[in-house]
Amino acid sequence: MTDPSSEKMRRCDECGKEMVRASRIENGYAYCGTCYNRVFKRVACSLCGGPARVREHDGEPVCPSCRRKNRSCWRCGKEIDKAGRIIGDKAVCASCAHYFAEPKPCPNCGQLSRRLSRSPSQGFDEPVCDRCRNQHLETCSVCRRYRKVEQRDEAGRSLCWQCAAEEPVRHSCPECGADVPGGGSARCEACALKDRVRRRVRLNVELLEQTWVRSLFEAFCAWEELRKEAGNMTARIDRYAVFFAEIDRHCMAPGEVTQSHLFNIFGAERLRRGFLIVSFLCERLEIEWDAGALEDMIETKRIRLQAQSWQDRPWALDLQRFVEELQHRKGPSLKRKTIRMYQTAAGGLLETSGVNSPGELTQAGLQRYLKRHPGQAANLSAFVRYLREGSGVLLDLRYKPQASLLKKDRKLVEHVQAMVKQLEAETNELRAKALLVGLLAALYRVPAKEILTLTENDVLEDSEGFLLWPKNYELRVEGRLAKLLKRWVPSSTEGVNGFLFKGRNKVQPLTQDAVRHHLSISSKEVTD
Repeated sequence: MTDPSSEKMRRCDECGKEMVRASRIENGYAYCGTCYNRVFKRVACSLCGGPARVREHDGEPVCPSCRRKNRSCWRCGKEIDKAGRIIGDKAVCASCAHYFAEPKPCPNCGQLSRRLSRSPSQGFDEPVCDRCRNQHLETCSVCRRYRKVEQRDEAGRSLCWQCAAEEPVRHSCPECGADVPGGGSARCEACALKDRVRRRVRLNVELLEQTWVRSLFEAFCAWEELRKEAGNMTARIDRYAVFFAEIDRHCMAPGEVTQSHLFNIFGAERLRRGFLIVSFLCERLEIEWDAGALEDMIETKRIRLQAQSWQDRPWALDLQRFVEELQHRKGPSLKRKTIRMYQTAAGGLLETSGVNSPGELTQAGLQRYLKRHPGQAANLSAFVRYLREGSGVLLDLRYKPQASLLKKDRKLVEHVQAMVKQLEAETNELRAKALLVGLLAALYRVPAKEILTLTENDVLEDSEGFLLWPKNYELRVEGRLAKLLKRWVPSSTEGVNGFLFKGRNKVQPLTQDAVRHHLSISSKEVTD
């Protein structure tokens, strides 16, 4: 017979009598044996006709067997026969029951825990938390299971009893049949990653309201170009879902997903970081992506933000008139980047000179600015001309004397030779392409920006080498340079526009900033 003093006593909610174990718990109320027999009457089950005991006036009676049919855990959804805990009229399995228990302090460490249990083998005769009870366990270095350490290998890594055996236990993956270390029925790493990705995608789909955006997000996560890698895959899917959630919020139909609209939503930096999603959208929705138009949008925004930063200056309106004249001038239109550079130089001169209007600028103030910023001389030429023609302010831009042609040619030859030598020894593809762009720009005096926009239609290959821009410049590439070009630039290029020097976003070329970055690294390595 159980000693009542050794167990926790509870009271019957019907009569108030203390009891060790309730005869029945119904809707959170506990009943002793006497009250159970008195309150719950014997009747026939409304489903199977078998015996059942229910309270009077409780509706249609159902026996315990029928109540357990097709019953699933309220928390995890697993089918259960015997419940680990009843919460109201809901059943939870034994594995989930502790989530609904009242937190209690662990007698060993004092931390609140919903699951306390004994472990006499570890010296815990009273219930303690899982952290204290399992502190002797470690993750096996082979099967990756959290188990007792049987022994350690030469490197000091833990091995469980199955993996430390003379013939380590192995099993087949239940999904693909691959050989997996350890016992049990765990999936292999590839199948486990697929399942983890699938569940994470299903969870994040709930962030999206429109059906077409949901389908687009699921198609992106199943896209072959998206690498599925263990480690941060779930975090990456969360970030991708946030990107698609913005599309879901701002676009009502697939036709609204355009280059300009995406730029207005995300801006240049977020589009750069989301290059994989941009590539996918261009492929799936057939978006026409123009790298030049994107640069114009970026520079237009920079011009506007720069003007806003100076709007409280007394000369802000004069500077704005200068920018507007550059934008609407007669003749060949200026690129947005050029206008922004002219605006930066003019605003910098006015700012450092401390004047209230452009008419107060002096030659001495201009010389002081150029001494501090010698590279801004060319960018100030348009502003100086604007002041001379519009306001009669006569300023003179004095350039530094040019170096002799012989010295420049010698320096160019040395620079080209060093780049060719470095290219032949290079193994990194991205850096090699940057060096190749710089080499072509230095040899043929073509701006690097134009070389970056080379497509497969601009290159003609023959027995002697390559012909760049056969319809316009007709630049011949032969010898060692032709071999380097053939090595690093494939004959069949991927991407919508077929760029030879494509960037991470396949629909646009490598950026000038990326080329400049890799060239600077290469020059430092040569110097060192």
